[in-house]
Amino acid sequence: MGDAAEQTWVDYQTYLTIERETDRKHEWLDGRIYAMAGGTIAHGQLSAQMIGELLRLAAACGCRVHTTDVKIRVRATGLATYPDASVICGPTERDPDDRNAAVNPAVLVEVLSDGTEAYDRGDKFAHYRQIPSLRDVVLVSQHEARVEVYSRDERGRWVLSTANAGERFSLTAMDGAIEVDRVYADVELAPRAAARRPRLIRPPPRSTAPHPNRSRRAPLATIVRPRVPPPRGGCDDAPGKRRVPLDVCALVVRLCRGDGDGRLLRGGDRSPPPRRRRRSR
Repeated sequence: MGDAAEQTWVDYQTYLTIERETDRKHEWLDGRIYAMAGGTIAHGQLSAQMIGELLRLAAACGCRVHTTDVKIRVRATGLATYPDASVICGPTERDPDDRNAAVNPAVLVEVLSDGTEAYDRGDKFAHYRQIPSLRDVVLVSQHEARVEVYSRDERGRWVLSTANAGERFSLTAMDGAIEVDRVYADVELAPRAAARRPRLIRPPPRSTAPHPNRSRRAPLATIVRPRVPPPRGGCDDAPGKRRVPLDVCALVVRLCRGDGDGRLLRGGDRSPPPRRRRRSR
């Protein structure tokens, strides 16, 4: 899909008038007109050789192959577009609003380009899947020898098969196989344009260097200790200090008074040892 040629809403009849008055092809969808960009030399050569291979298969089954000049209309969504090639099997059904647009293709071919590849794979393929008669969608790369075929199975599911150089691929709508090397014969593949990555606004990365004072700082868990109630039966040797056992308290008190011999009290004995009697002279 190219750029929007008109920004205002345009009905389909006005679109047909524009198509008749200009030589350039346009797509129409939901009241907007999109000018279709021109292709490269490789694009045109791949389209022509793909059409030649389709003609070989169509000759045996009575189908007709059309170039990009034939418009395809998707009735379910309203899309009007020009695929690179199309195949119609059986009588051609025309759109009631546009006698030059067919509505019953069996095969649609798109040669991918840098500007339209995302659209061809995404939104455009979603429109194509709404065509009841469509059985195969072929995507041809112009950067490498690679053909992707999406085929509708008997349950209505789309199955992807890929063929590279030296391989063959087949279509559900027609019997026979197509060689990838014949499609890409004498084609100078176009270089892939460098994709532009979106610019992301991100916060600056966090530094992994150690903090200059981090080694001197104690962990937070050692600074903030939970307050655990002291065990019962202790005494305070000074306000705000930690609790000490009774035996140690008693020893300290006795040594300070000068009436202790430095022995610890044993078990539950809390009385001091007997005082020594002084000898009379």
